[in-house]
Amino acid sequence: MDPFYWSIGKITRFWDQDLQDLMEVFGNLKPDPLKVAALWQKALKKSPKSSTLFLVKRNALYFFETFGPKLWGRSFSLVKIRKILR
Repeated sequence: MDPFYWSIGKITRFWDQDLQDLMEVFGNLKPDPLKVAALWQKALKKSPKSSTLFLVKRNALYFFETFGPKLWGRSFSLVKIRKILR
């Protein structure tokens, strides 16, 4: 499965093992974080309206805030991520 699409289920469920999996895969592949954020935002927009969508967006922001600098280094921009995940 494509790591981008695979990551949607991981960020939605957000168990400890999911975070470890995301760190491992993204650490190895180094995908563009802006593309990851854009895909997650697109998945949120296409999802049926529900009370869990807010939680998933919060999970995504938490992931980028907590692990973004470690995964992508100094070039990582949380400001750009937040603009995408509005």
